[in-house]
Amino acid sequence: MNDMNNSRSAKKTTEEELSLKSLVLDQIKDLVTITDLNGVITYVNDAVVKTMQLPRKELTGSTIGIYGEDSGRGATQNEILEKTKRDGSWRGEVVNYSADGTEHILDCRTQIIYDEMGNPVALCGISTNITERIKIEKALYESELSYRSVFNYASDSIFIQDLQGIFLDVNKAAMNMYGYSRDEFIGYTPEKLSAPGRNDMKFINENIQRAFKGEPRRFEWWGRRKNGEIFPGEVVLNKGQYFGREVVIA
Repeated sequence: MNDMNNSRSAKKTTEEELSLKSLVLDQIKDLVTITDLNGVITYVNDAVVKTMQLPRKELTGSTIGIYGEDSGRGATQNEILEKTKRDGSWRGEVVNYSADGTEHILDCRTQIIYDEMGNPVALCGISTNITERIKIEKALYESELSYRSVFNYASDSIFIQDLQGIFLDVNKAAMNMYGYSRDEFIGYTPEKLSAPGRNDMKFINENIQRAFKGEPRRFEWWGRRKNGEIFPGEVVLNKGQYFGREVVIA
């Protein structure tokens, strides 16, 4: 009787563990696919069903080719299979398509599953949908290109400075005016560009502080080019934003 009770208890425990594992797999947001060694799907979680917009029974038994691919922008299904079986695991970007043609860019990780004897019995793929992140990164990149185009083709010299007056960025006009490269500007303050004895640097720094508080400032300035040439100019300071950071734009 005790043996029978122990057997029932062990069976119940195993069933509860399997049920819990099934719940975990179906409730995580990552897409989980298990296949045999030839890429035939044996299991998909709810995230796959929802993303691919296909019923589980249609996915199960099909090859991973059902997910579609874009070989020009990501690994092909055959490449993933071969590299996983050869190396034991693989990670990379893939492009899949749901039933309605919606594109999904995925960060995919795969690995071989071994049995108790160490024999390979299955392949498991876990993918994170990074489509929105990629779109945001692309939008930011295009935004930066637009900013950089306007910034560099402005006829006035433009300097982006932090609260301490340190140069964070300069445009081409500023480089042409002073003869320094962008790298030679970054990390320095206006003192680097000041004609010796011609500017009150305490006054300059006070104006930077006031501009940072939102008070536009304007003053005369004597600059010195990299070749030593001294010239007069006028500086206008305003508070601004530089990729989400508060700065002074000179």
